Formats: sequence, C-alpha cells, structure tokens
Amino acid sequence: KLTGMLDPSTVEDFTATFIGGGSCQSRAEHYYTLFEHRDSFAENGGVVTAKFCNELCRGDKISTAGSNLVGFQIWRGDVANLSEQCYCLYSDGELPLPLKDGVTFDEETPAGTGPVMLTDNNPDNVCYGYTPPTPHTFLDSRKLAAVNISHNDLSGPIDILFAPSVKSLDASHNSFTHVKPFKKYKSSHSLRTFDLSSNLISQEFAALLVDKPRNLEEINLSNNLISGPIQTSEQFDFLRRLIVGSNKLSGTLPNLPSKFPNLVDLNLSSNMITGSINGGLTNHLIL
Repeated sequence: KLTGMLDPSTVEDFTATFIGGGSCQSRAEHYYTLFEHRDSFAENGGVVTAKFCNELCRGDKISTAGSNLVGFQIWRGDVANLSEQCYCLYSDGELPLPLKDGVTFDEETPAGTGPVMLTDNNPDNVCYGYTPPTPHTFLDSRKLAAVNISHNDLSGPIDILFAPSVKSLDASHNSFTHVKPFKKYKSSHSLRTFDLSSNLISQEFAALLVDKPRNLEEINLSNNLISGPIQTSEQFDFLRRLIVGSNKLSGTLPNLPSKFPNLVDLNLSSNMITGSINGGLTNHLIL
C-alpha cells in the first residue's frame, strides 16, 4: 500500500493547513506532546494568530535540533483574561531535544505519531497540521486523464484538481482528512467524476464544494465524517450523481433543483437529516 501524503501542488516550504476546531490528534485519543515557549504569549500581546504560531514553531524558538514538526495548536481557553497560547506539535519519538530556555512541554500518553489527522472538537483549541514539500509530480502530467489511488493508506489533505487534464479520480479507501481549497485551475477544469468515499474527511458539506468545477458529473463522498447542512453557494448544472451516505450531515433538505437541476442519483442514507420531504425532492422533475 502507498503511504504518506498526496500533495502534488507547487510548494516552496512547509505549509500549515487548518484541520479544525479542537485538539490535534493522529488518531482517536492519541494527542501530541505540547511544547510551549514563553514567547508564545508574552511577545504577542495575549493574542495568538495562526500566522504568529506558524512563525514561532518553524522559527528558531523551540530547540537547537532539526525540526520534526507535524503542526501547531492554539489554546483559547482563558477568554476572560484574553490569554491565548501557541503549542508546537511533534510526532512521538521525534521530540526536539535539547530544548531552549523558556520552553516547557506536556507529554501525552499514548502520544500522537505521524501527521495530524483529526481533532477532538474541543472548543478551547484550534488545530493546524503541516504538509511537507512534495516534488511537482503531477503538475507536469498534461495528458493524465484517469487516476486510481484507491485502497491505500494515503493521508493528509488532497487536491482533487492536482493535474490539469484529469477527468476521473478514485481516491476512495484511504485516510485523507480534507479536500484542499480550489486554487490552481479555472472552473472549466476537465474533472468530471471523483470518488473520495471511505476516508476521514471531516469538513462541512458547503466548504467541500466551494469553487469546484461546475461541470462535475459524479461525486461520491460516502463513509466520511462530513457535517453540516446540505447546502452550497455553487450551482452544478451537469451533476447527475451525488453520493454522500454514511456521514454526519444535518438540517433539512434544501431546494435541490436550484443547485443540482439534472441530478438523477442521490444517496443521503445514514445521516442526521431532519424535517419533511418537501420541495427539496418533490419539486425535482428528474429524480
């Protein structure tokens, strides 16, 4: 099986990616050892931004050893005193010793190992993971039309538009945690179908579809951790198949014909959708 992260975008340095609200984990109940430097709040006026935390953890603040960072975490628990703190996260067994003056750490047991995969949704924390630089493997593959990387152990973020001519992508049965924002190509991208079923994607439904190509025909996101209502600001005139069963979707059925006018196959099974079947389905002339 293939392992590691699939991030073929042009990257010049380590990139911090928002994972979600909560404490960072490599898997359920496996938290990272927290390293805190006194400068994480003293030099920043009690307010810790992601930019500040990123610079602190990647800078020469924590250790004299080489960096084995997997991410960072912002604690915002003491709102009354406007006190926030930045914690740098390292994979277990790769701790940044020797530590510099002013650094303390709280070791977790069992400790997180490897890349940041998920959060525990603790409202007092915000989690970011690092994606290491990757060779420009796919960006130059201008004739690549179909990609199947299913049934591996690939993790971290995935850019579904990672090659300019890809029409079909099957990345199901992996450990991808989130879909990267659409930046690289125009909305006329050639992608028609993608399958990300059976991963660990924990984003909200609306965020997943922002600025994605509107000429998509098939989307399979079943068996993930996708939450929120079924809504999108985009319109997909060509989408005929939308499979999002076995997730954590909530809310009521939206007006599907307004966003997906040509949908013929819809699977919303095993979610937490409430309300009645009203205009969201009964007004759809094709379903």
